[in-house]
Amino acid sequence: MTVKKGRVTSKKFDDGICLVDVTIERIGVHERNVPILKPLSGVTYVPEEGDLVVISYMQEQEPVVMGLLNRAPHEQRELDGDELSFDLDENTELTLTKNDGTHYDVILTTEGTEISILKNQMGDYDIGIETTGTFSMEAEKGFEILDDEGYGIVGDDEGNFTWYHEDIDFDSENTA
Repeated sequence: MTVKKGRVTSKKFDDGICLVDVTIERIGVHERNVPILKPLSGVTYVPEEGDLVVISYMQEQEPVVMGLLNRAPHEQRELDGDELSFDLDENTELTLTKNDGTHYDVILTTEGTEISILKNQMGDYDIGIETTGTFSMEAEKGFEILDDEGYGIVGDDEGNFTWYHEDIDFDSENTA
C-alpha cells in the first residue's frame, strides 16, 4: 500500500457516493473520481475543493481517499460553540446543537424538507417534520398517533383506523 498527499480539485456525487479529483503533491499526478473511505459505518467525510487529503493506493493501484489532513479556508456559515454541522452531500445538511450541555438537538435538512428532534423546556423531545412534498408513513403492523392521555388515531394492520377522542370535528363533505 502506497500513501500520498493531494489537493482536492473537484467533487461530485454518483449514486450517493462522493467522488473527488485530486492532484498529488510534488509529482502533479491528477487522479480522477477517487472514492472516499468511510471512517465509521454511516459516516462520510465530504471534502471541498482545496482540502489536503491522504490518498492510498490499494488493490491493483486503485486510489482511495483515506482522510483529511488539512481543510482549505472555505466560506462556511457561522456555527455556535456547541454546534456541529455536516454536509452529507451537496443538498443535505445534518446539524447537531448541544442544548443544555448533555443532549443534542438534531436537524436534518434537504431540498425543502426538514426533520428535527429538539429537547423542549419540559425536558421532553419534540419531533418536527416539514416538507414541500408529500408526507407519508408506512407501518407493517399498525399505526398510532397518541397524546399522553391516550387520545389520537390507531390503525391496525388491515388499514382500519380508530379515533380515540370524545369530540372530533369531522367534515363529511370534504372526505374522499
